[in-house]
Amino acid sequence: MKAVQAYVEGSASYKAIAEQEGIRNCSQLKVWGEKHNALCLPMA
Repeated sequence: MKAVQAYVEGSASYKAIAEQEGIRNCSQLKVWGEKHNALCLPMA
């Protein structure tokens, strides 16, 4: 959730966030962010 929140807030590129959070496939973070935006889920 931390990575998705950072991506949605635009604090860095999805590639940079994925690298920082240890997510191997940076495209996955982009997909998660897009799904989050589509569902309009509030971040806690």
